Amino acid sequence: MEAQVLRDAVGRVAHAASTDVTRATLCCVLMQFREDLVTLVTADGFRLARYTAPLIARVDEPLDLVVPASGLRQLQKLARKDEVAISLDASRRHAIFEVGDVVVGCLLGGKFPEYEGIIPQEWNARAVVGRDALRLACRTARAMHNECGALRVEFAEDKLVVTAASVEAGEGRTELEAEVEGEPVEVSLNVRYLADAVAATDGEQVVITADVPAEGTPKPIAVRPVDEVDRQVTVIMPMNR
Repeated sequence: MEAQVLRDAVGRVAHAASTDVTRATLCCVLMQFREDLVTLVTADGFRLARYTAPLIARVDEPLDLVVPASGLRQLQKLARKDEVAISLDASRRHAIFEVGDVVVGCLLGGKFPEYEGIIPQEWNARAVVGRDALRLACRTARAMHNECGALRVEFAEDKLVVTAASVEAGEGRTELEAEVEGEPVEVSLNVRYLADAVAATDGEQVVITADVPAEGTPKPIAVRPVDEVDRQVTVIMPMNR
């Protein structure tokens, strides 16, 4: 695949990889090769990121590789141009990445958890909002309140309301113009997780979908770039109300 494509793909999902070394498999990136596409997936138990990128050459048969995220981050720094050739060694325990004269070998991890069922397929609230405006609202909340605290996101008529509160700084409320469909609902999210999800998308707008039942626990929300809704998604587990 093209080096720049790989660098971009890793950047879209690396934020959701676990850093807990006791959960080694979740510290990895699942790379699923199918025909002329590769899908990268990461998860840490609280969020999941998936991104699909094109390959230069088709693969003969489906192949799944579980590659340490730390190795792919290092590869990001090396893969500035040209192409990246990806292969397995004879033992099928190492993935080999060749970029020009540089060869990077990564010991493969264990079986990655089944993830397809985590990605929401239904919603009762949907908002299309400016990416930069939402990113600024998240950045302000992180700076003024709590780096890992709760952010309340309200789907209201023609707007998305982002609210963060703390004992020290009080409450901060930002109203963002948005195209909103469905029911007026509210969901509480980890502010860093939402900020990371928005930062990892491309384009001018993102679409956020939520499924919040009248009774019971809200289901995971999904964040997608409007221009690439079929290629990229970040799923975030809601916090307690």
